[in-house]
Amino acid sequence: MHPNGTHETALTVDDGLASPTTTAVGGNQLFIANAGFNAPHDAKLQSGTINLAALARRH
Repeated sequence: MHPNGTHETALTVDDGLASPTTTAVGGNQLFIANAGFNAPHDAKLQSGTINLAALARRH
C-alpha cells in the first residue's frame, strides 16, 4: 500500500507465496507468514525491506 492509499501486488506464487496467513510491519521491515497450504507446501516466514522513498515517488 502506498502512502496515498493505492496498492499493488508485491509477491505472488512465483515468489514462493502460496498461502499467506498474516503480515507484520516493524519499522521498514515487512514480514509475511506463509502457511504452505497450497503447492509447493513450503511453510516459511518471508521478509523484505520497505523503501518508503521509492513508494512515495511512484504514486
